[in-house]
Amino acid sequence: AFFISHTWRTAGKWKVLALLLRTSWAFVILCGACCMSIVVCLYALEVLPRPLTGTDVGILGLTLTYHSGPWLLVAYVPSILLGFALAPYFPSLKNDQSFLDVTCIHQEDQALMERGVYGLGGFLVRSEKMLILWSQPYLSRLWCVFEIAAYRAANPEGQIEL
Repeated sequence: AFFISHTWRTAGKWKVLALLLRTSWAFVILCGACCMSIVVCLYALEVLPRPLTGTDVGILGLTLTYHSGPWLLVAYVPSILLGFALAPYFPSLKNDQSFLDVTCIHQEDQALMERGVYGLGGFLVRSEKMLILWSQPYLSRLWCVFEIAAYRAANPEGQIEL
């Protein structure tokens, strides 16, 4: 389990992107590799045209002629974007549980919010790692500095990851 620390002054899209990169990079690379494999198979079956031809002098003086096409590059970028879009819908290989204040502490009911803030220490003690979604204003926010200090006090052996 890990505790996610962030500042509210940073736009949500950057936090989502950071979390997607942290948790889904393997899935995104797998999507790209699958797409590249399909394109290579379509090249081998001569389904896709390869209009570019070149010659190269190899290591032992061998002259090699190769045929290529733009399809690897054209297919790779959409496959990576598709991987990012699909990643939240596929289960992770790891079972990471996390604490994110906006989802774990009630944001409207004052009494429930207070109970959530008082329970923060319990989350900090049980978290193996604190994941900091660092941005420019992070250390200027007193609450963020408090979270780091509270985590270190509650969990001296815990990891802090940026």
